[in-house]
Formats: sequence, structure tokens, C-alpha cells
Amino acid sequence: MKKPYRIFTLLITFISSLTSFASVLPTGFTEKRLATGLDPTGMAVVPDGRIFVTIKSGKVLIIKNDVLLSTPLLTIPNVDNFNERGLLTLVLDPAFATNNFIYVYYTFKNTGT
Repeated sequence: MKKPYRIFTLLITFISSLTSFASVLPTGFTEKRLATGLDPTGMAVVPDGRIFVTIKSGKVLIIKNDVLLSTPLLTIPNVDNFNERGLLTLVLDPAFATNNFIYVYYTFKNTGT
């Protein structure tokens, strides 16, 4: 008697979790794809409207005026991007508007040299 009840409970839980993935945008919002084929790990929106996107392999890309620029803002050497490692995120300095500092969090690859 308990086994069918458990299966039913698991089935209902699974089905209800699927519906939670559907998102409805608030009134006035639109959805727009700006880039494809990336392996992004984080992003930050700069006060001037640019978007900085961190890529696991160690690059910080720039999206400006809805266009992905071909030249990265930053390329970090010796990033260990195996499994869950890599360039994980970035944050803007609280005084970014005046000093343009960003901080990145990544896994350094020790090459033994």
C-alpha cells in the first residue's frame, strides 16, 4: 500500500517541478537572445548599459548595444577550467563609475613553473 503512494507522490512532485520552469515575463518586459554558443558563468550590467559576461575558459566578453563584441575585455591566462573550475564570476567595484575596477573569481592552473 505504501509503495503506490510513494510512486504517486514522486510523480506529482516531478510534474509540478516541470511547470515551475516556465516563466512569464512581467508586463513591459521582452526576451531577446544576445549571443549563442557561449559557456557563460556570470555577468554584470555596467551603468552605461554594457554587459560583461564571464566565460569559463577565462575571458570576459562585452555585449554593447545588443551586440557581442569580437574583442574580449579581459583574457586571463592559466585558468583551470576542468569540471566545475574556471572563471566563475565577476563583480563591479562599488565605485566602478569612477575607477572602472572589476574583480574576477577564477581557478588558477598551476603549471609547475
